[in-house]
Amino acid sequence: MPSQSPSDPQYLEVAFREMPSPGVRYSSGLTIYDEALVKGRWVGRYWSAAGRIKPERDIAKDLEFSEPLIPHWLKQLPLDSFCLDIDGQSLQSHWKWTDAKRVACKDNSTHALVELSHGVRPVNIRVHMKLDGTPFLVRWLEITNTSDRPAALSSVSPWSGLLWSVLNYRELLPAGMNNAFSLGYYASEAWGWEGDFVWEPLLNGVRRIEGKKGRSGHACPFFMVRNEGTGEYFVGHIAWSGNWKIDFRCDQDPASQDALLFFKAGPSAPSPQRVLGPGETISTPAVHLGLLHADLDGCVQALHDHIRHSVMPAYPKGRRQLVQYNAWGYVADDLDEQLLLREVDMAADIGCELFIVDAGWYGAERKNWYNTVGDWFPGSWLPNGLEPARKYA
Repeated sequence: MPSQSPSDPQYLEVAFREMPSPGVRYSSGLTIYDEALVKGRWVGRYWSAAGRIKPERDIAKDLEFSEPLIPHWLKQLPLDSFCLDIDGQSLQSHWKWTDAKRVACKDNSTHALVELSHGVRPVNIRVHMKLDGTPFLVRWLEITNTSDRPAALSSVSPWSGLLWSVLNYRELLPAGMNNAFSLGYYASEAWGWEGDFVWEPLLNGVRRIEGKKGRSGHACPFFMVRNEGTGEYFVGHIAWSGNWKIDFRCDQDPASQDALLFFKAGPSAPSPQRVLGPGETISTPAVHLGLLHADLDGCVQALHDHIRHSVMPAYPKGRRQLVQYNAWGYVADDLDEQLLLREVDMAADIGCELFIVDAGWYGAERKNWYNTVGDWFPGSWLPNGLEPARKYA
């Protein structure tokens, strides 16, 4: 496999298409993803992990929503590449192409923007996609209420659609294996179980993974799905710190031996998640998604490369602070200014370069710090705030 440097422009491409089916093809690293406006639906047309562009004549046979090119049942499949409900109404159809353009980026990434307007409801969508040269694409939506009255955002999934369509999947599976796809995810929402990563086969129907505690430190909004026949992986992450959900719909037909896998990912909350005022625009959380033909270790390392390049801020030169001290543990319920200063002394004595104040400094309750997560103001037990410890460090 050729080297995939995030700074190498040959691995970045955005190709816009015009009528009759306007759309866009994204290429980053060896990952290719193509989507288009087909009969009023914004659908994902195909994925490739090998840098190969699919001929238009083959795509037309798959996704042209008319008889007799495809069987009738394919019209009902969830091919839409985002899901949006406004005031309880599903807006999966009646979209119209408005515009498409590239947005200037200061780094070496490429940012593409597709604008769609709805033909029934006064709603506009901007589909953002950012590419950095790694096998991962970053997707989020801007939603605008163009009416003169409020609109309730019932639910939204910034990214969805078909991941794989595998013909004769049983012929590709290793001996003794019956299912075409497997799901890897963090199974527990409990404290201390952040590393509880498990694999399970995806059976027919819908399998949901989710985080419901209002923060994503546990039950991380992350997944891997493996194609057991081809050895490919989809790796995905939602950049969101609240409640979330990811659905996988698996359809395996033992008679035809064909297998399909769909997904949708986004924030989760009781309806309405948000009320948009007249003319208001909001942005959804971003979904990071990549398709790779590699082993498990290769997928993880590629994700780390993407995060370091496009998510984590760069370290200031000469200040990487590799030896760090985290002040938490037994001090969380007894924290005060003098204890913090003694902890700074301990950190300095053992050669630490960075002192981190973790839980126990914020909120109105001295005990049970976990009940005040999100109340980011110093508690009464730190009357001078954190500034004395910061200056001392």
